[in-house]
Amino acid sequence: MDDLLKHVAETALVELERSTETLRGIHASAEMCVRGAAAEMGVKPSVVRARIEQRIALHECPELTDRQWKLVAPIIGDTSYARYSRREVLSAILFVLCTGGAWSSIPFEYPPANVCHGQFLVWCERGVMDRIAAALDDSIPGLVPALAVRRLRPPPRAGRVRRNAPGA
Repeated sequence: MDDLLKHVAETALVELERSTETLRGIHASAEMCVRGAAAEMGVKPSVVRARIEQRIALHECPELTDRQWKLVAPIIGDTSYARYSRREVLSAILFVLCTGGAWSSIPFEYPPANVCHGQFLVWCERGVMDRIAAALDDSIPGLVPALAVRRLRPPPRAGRVRRNAPGA
């Protein structure tokens, strides 16, 4: 029995070492790609990594479906900014709630962080966010607790400029 156990442990260690080497190779390859993209774009590699993280977060956070929008559109009413649709603003707010990121982490596909945060505060004050969270809680698990946590966080700093924004 001890010999069998020893053999299994040795085999597991060998496989672990192989996996570790494979992961190191993948990491090195990915880092070369990041550095190459950064050089092409004329930015620091950290900027490319941040954009990759945003893309990953976008895929982890579900997009607001038409069915969900039909549920929440009457709750929101006609409040919106002239340049941005209510649905775009709500999608950005849900992105922040789902990912737990900072308002400044909102991807460029959404309205600016100050617009979304301002609307979030207005909707929280009027109880709109509570009604939205209740309506969407079945389809976006964890939305109610995320909303509660977000209210406890400090607001973004005023006058903050989005780094590496298109046209900036």
